[in-house]
Amino acid sequence: MDKKFIRIASIISVVLLAIGVIFTLLTALYGKDFDTNAAVRDRLLNPFFGITLAILIVTALGAILFPFFSLVKQPKQLIRVLIIIAGVVVVALIAYALAGNELSPERLQKLNTTAQVSKMVGAGLIFTYIIVAVTFGALIVTSLFNMLKK
Repeated sequence: MDKKFIRIASIISVVLLAIGVIFTLLTALYGKDFDTNAAVRDRLLNPFFGITLAILIVTALGAILFPFFSLVKQPKQLIRVLIIIAGVVVVALIAYALAGNELSPERLQKLNTTAQVSKMVGAGLIFTYIIVAVTFGALIVTSLFNMLKK
């Protein structure tokens, strides 16, 4: 079943790649007429955007469903995944708690945003910093353990 699925996925990937190349070439050839000719723009870009949206939806569904099916086959892994998800949620909550609005009301008005958006951006940055630090820490610890094993 796995080999058959991989073969089907490979064929679909090649077909989608070919369609993308065709639309890219057509866009390169007729792109200079986009500003003046709405029919060319609609004929080329609308299908291009539609295919892109379809690929995005299929990819998102695959990214969500395939791990789920794998977890159903191996229930012990489900506990591990739930622990990881809980850890990510805890890190996100810590990042949100540490974040604040560092912008003045004048600056917020100039940027046309709110204090809540500023806090969310700060939380996203702190979350990223924490994840990067944990990743580097894990790499260093793993490297040290591998060096000590040898």
